[in-house]
Amino acid sequence: MGHTWTMADRPPDGRPAPEDRLSDADRERAVELLQRHTSDGRLTLDEFSERVGTVYAARCGAEIEPVFADLPRSVEPVSARVYVSKVKALLVGLSASDEEIAAVEKDPAALGKLVDAWFVTPEAQAKLLEFVFDFVERFLAEVAVFEHLGLALLRELANAGNVRVVEAVRRAHAQLDFVYAHV
Repeated sequence: MGHTWTMADRPPDGRPAPEDRLSDADRERAVELLQRHTSDGRLTLDEFSERVGTVYAARCGAEIEPVFADLPRSVEPVSARVYVSKVKALLVGLSASDEEIAAVEKDPAALGKLVDAWFVTPEAQAKLLEFVFDFVERFLAEVAVFEHLGLALLRELANAGNVRVVEAVRRAHAQLDFVYAHV
């Protein structure tokens, strides 16, 4: 029988051991670590997004190790001044005021209210729109690849006589046609 892993066997930062099968909680902890590295400026938003995708696709601890290979093993907590400033800069491209920082230092939950207020500003809406356009552009590029592969698969499956799978691929293509018609 194999070794039974305990919390004492885990790396000090809480990441699962390489042999461990990942749970949803393990993946969420890994994403939280990536968020901290991003807020500390170690990762760009593109790097963060790519690494989060890898984490959610991983099945065991060894598959997420490369995501953290170039990052420090432990992350020190940052001050309210640092993270409030980074969040506001990320959302609206502006510096946090001393009043906003003081509010979060007094009550960390105040950050949620600040984010809500910042999120409705024209600056935040412009950044969000830019993000959505970028996402749609990338999505459509991937859809085009899927569509090409799907047509080839559809022909192959039709030749093999697999009616159920052929119908599923046809439905997927009908949904893609709907997406193209409404973008």
